[in-house]
Amino acid sequence: MKHTRILLSLIIILTIFVGVTGCGNKKAEPAPDNKGGISETETPYLQYDENEEEFVYLNEDHPEVVRVAEFVDEFVTVMNTMDYKTISNDKAYPYLTQTLLELTREQKTWESLFNTLKEVEVVSEATGIMIETAHFSNDFEVVYVLYNSTINILQANEEKLAETHMTLGENHERAVLHLQKENGQWKVEGFGTLD
Repeated sequence: MKHTRILLSLIIILTIFVGVTGCGNKKAEPAPDNKGGISETETPYLQYDENEEEFVYLNEDHPEVVRVAEFVDEFVTVMNTMDYKTISNDKAYPYLTQTLLELTREQKTWESLFNTLKEVEVVSEATGIMIETAHFSNDFEVVYVLYNSTINILQANEEKLAETHMTLGENHERAVLHLQKENGQWKVEGFGTLD
C-alpha cells in the first residue's frame, strides 16, 4: 500500500510540476466567460489553456477556486479528525470519484488505514489546512492541489504511534490531491502524501 501511495504521489507531482516548468512564464488569454476571476498578479491558482502550455492566474474569490478550497478543507478535516472508537471504513467514500471508490474498496485501502488507526488508538483533529497551489484544467473539470495540513494527535498508544512516524501533539503533512468533477461536484480521483 505504501508503494502504491508513493508511486501515485510521484505521478501526481510530476504531472503538476512538469506542467508548470514546461510552460515557462507564458500567460494565456482567459476564456471569454471567465474574465471576472482572472488576476493580473501571480497567485497560487492557475488555469491552463487546452494545450496545457499557457496559463492565467485566478483570484482566490474565483468561484471554482472557492469551491475547491471548501472541498479540500472539508475532505482533509473529515479525514484528519478521527476517534478510533467510532471510525468507519466508509468515512472517505462520499468524497471519492466512482473509479477511486471501486479501486479503494477492491484494495481495501481505507479498511487497512482505519484498522491501523484503531490499533494505534488514535484520537485526532485537523487544526489547519493551507493550499500551496492549485492547477486547473482549461474546462475546470480537473485540478491538482498541493496543500499543507496540521493534525493534532490528542490521544494514542505512544509506542504504536511511534511506528507510524507521528507523535502526540501537532503533526504536519504535505500532500497532493487530484480532484475531478463528477456530476458537477468535485471528488478525489487520486491522492498522496509528500512527507
